Amino acid sequence: MKRAPWIAGIVGVAMVALVVLFATAPRGREADTSGTVAGKLAPALQGTTPDGAKVDLDKYRGKIAPRNGFRSPWVTTADLQFRQELPGFGEGHKGVLTVDILNVA
Repeated sequence: MKRAPWIAGIVGVAMVALVVLFATAPRGREADTSGTVAGKLAPALQGTTPDGAKVDLDKYRGKIAPRNGFRSPWVTTADLQFRQELPGFGEGHKGVLTVDILNVA
C-alpha cells in the first residue's frame, strides 16, 4: 500500500490542474440571436395523452408545467451512475468520485 499516497497525490494534482484550467479559460462568444425566434411566443401545443386526456400547454403559459406529467406509461428512462473509490492521504481514508447521468432514455 505504499503506492496509495502517490496515486492520491497524482489524482489531487490532476484535479487542481483541471480546476485552474476551467477557471482561467476564456469565455466563449455570446450567442447571436438575431434572425431567430428568441423572445417570441412558442406555438400552441395541444394533443391527447395515451389514456385519452386532453393536453393543452397554453394553460401553463407563464407557469411551470408538471414534470413528466404528459409521459406515456410505457416510456421508460434510465439513470447511470459511475463511482470510483479513490485512496486517501492517510491510513483508512478514502474518497468517492461520482458522475450521474440522468434520463438517458
